[in-house]
Amino acid sequence: MNPEDDKIRKLLHARFDSIAEEPIPARMYLRSPSWIDPARAAVFVAVGIAVGLAIPHLRPEPPKPVAAAVPLAQPLPALAARAHYVYTREKRHAVEVAASDHEHLVTWLSRRLEVPLKVPVLAQEGYELVGGRLLPGTDAPVAQFMYENKAQKRLTLYVVGKQHKQPVTAFRFIQDTLGSLFSDEVGGMKLIIAVIKPSRLDAVLDAVTEAGASGLTVTEVRGYGRQRGKTEVYRGAEYEVKLLPKVKLEIAVPDDIAGAVVEAVKSTANTNKIGDGKIFVLDLERALRIRTGEEDAAAIAG
Repeated sequence: MNPEDDKIRKLLHARFDSIAEEPIPARMYLRSPSWIDPARAAVFVAVGIAVGLAIPHLRPEPPKPVAAAVPLAQPLPALAARAHYVYTREKRHAVEVAASDHEHLVTWLSRRLEVPLKVPVLAQEGYELVGGRLLPGTDAPVAQFMYENKAQKRLTLYVVGKQHKQPVTAFRFIQDTLGSLFSDEVGGMKLIIAVIKPSRLDAVLDAVTEAGASGLTVTEVRGYGRQRGKTEVYRGAEYEVKLLPKVKLEIAVPDDIAGAVVEAVKSTANTNKIGDGKIFVLDLERALRIRTGEEDAAAIAG
């Protein structure tokens, strides 16, 4: 052995032999409890669940969708002008139902608009009916009838039904970038039926005339209601009269004055006593003046 190596060995023994001979510490003989590993596993599982539940709450909230701006309803003349501009340029699909199927066209559109339609004849003006179609309006469906002359110039008739809520306007002429437009939006009609006391007839006639009614029909009738008749005496003997004399008024008026006419009848016929009568208001679909052939509003005008 090399003397130098022997010297190093002796030095190491002198330095570490006392440490190697020390007894092993008692703590090195202790073992971990049996429950420690399951406890650690349970802790890891609980932490994982907690993290999983917390992640959705930590995500940034998605931006709320911005509500699209709802365009304001366009007036009927503007819708009519745009429909005219779009469909008069069509060659093969200008209408949904052709004039050759006239009966079906009128029946279908009358049902959808909930008003009986009568298609104007413009032959004297040089225009023949091409057909019609159903279009969306502001509140309900509308109808468009299309006409064409020999020069292939087209005009359209835009018709609305009773469901539309836009106010009635007078006949007017409108011109814009889409062309010229005549607008004549006509309201509906009402039939007012009133059963009143005969003694109030003259006052009611004056009141409804002042309210704008151009005419009415008067019928002498008898009625039975809450009064349940009355008892009269004839030559000393009492007898019961169940049917009492009344007057029935029938008044056809435009929608725009119907309220005023009803109020005129109600206020004038009222005596604050039982038996003053009743008022009924009905929709009037059509009116015709026999002598002139005028229809609807023109027929009931003065």
